Amino acid sequence: MKISEKKTKCPDIQIWLNRQAGQGFCGWELKTPEREHVSRVHRLKTYESLYNIAQADDLQVASHREALKRQAREILNGLATLHREGHLHLVYEGVKNLWPHIDQSLSNRVDRDSAFRNDLYNWAAKQGIANFEEASFLESVSRQIVYRLLGRIRRDKGL
Repeated sequence: MKISEKKTKCPDIQIWLNRQAGQGFCGWELKTPEREHVSRVHRLKTYESLYNIAQADDLQVASHREALKRQAREILNGLATLHREGHLHLVYEGVKNLWPHIDQSLSNRVDRDSAFRNDLYNWAAKQGIANFEEASFLESVSRQIVYRLLGRIRRDKGL
């Protein structure tokens, strides 16, 4: 957002710890891909680039919208972890290592069990994962399952 030629100090997206007290947690400035550059010193985590989404019109394509939603969920899950734990590395590594196994197991079960497949589609729709026809559907579901599982383990163990 600009006021005349000066940039404002207001981020495009602000996540608050306590809005009334003015205690912010994370602010985002949204930029187009050609204007976006963050030094390695300021990066806590690098996310997959969404090269297919370069301008607003690209969001007219359903698969692009779903990819953006998946990445937004991953970022928000990471921010929740950062807030709780003070770091991202353990959860990130856990998800990276576990989701392929969950993905394979889901794929096998979906192929042979139509009732399970329908239940999975219903659950995924409630989670905002509705790209059933996309190849990345089971990956999205698998990652979500691992994030939730790791979150539950941490809560139960008080980690």
